[in-house]
Amino acid sequence: MRGRTGPCSGHESSLPFQLDRTQEQTRDGVTVHLVIPTEEEVAAQFGAGFSEHGIQPIWLRITNGGDADLWFLPIAIDPDYYSADEAALVAGAKLSEEQGTALTAALRTKALPLFHAAARPARASSTRRTCVAGASWTFA
Repeated sequence: MRGRTGPCSGHESSLPFQLDRTQEQTRDGVTVHLVIPTEEEVAAQFGAGFSEHGIQPIWLRITNGGDADLWFLPIAIDPDYYSADEAALVAGAKLSEEQGTALTAALRTKALPLFHAAARPARASSTRRTCVAGASWTFA
């Protein structure tokens, strides 16, 4: 979850929202899909809304088809990034304990992993790791 904007992603699951709103970019073998869900879609997916708390969930899928391992650093993209637990704490404040626990579990399950292994391993003599940074990915 990103505060004001944030990842809320299925690892390799299909994007649950309308594909006509999906933006996609590929660079150096790394493909990023982005969908910004409506508040109704978010509430249907997680049983709670986030917009009233100033949080805009986003749905990201990163596929690393390159030869370097990648680390996704959400805080580099949005300084107001909320982790799954932070977003659940904020959005679940008015929920029952049971509903809050379910929201936390749902957000953790859908959270984007930070590490993305290379599909094509680099040569044995060098191990490369890079990070996906916000400045290099621009979505309209």
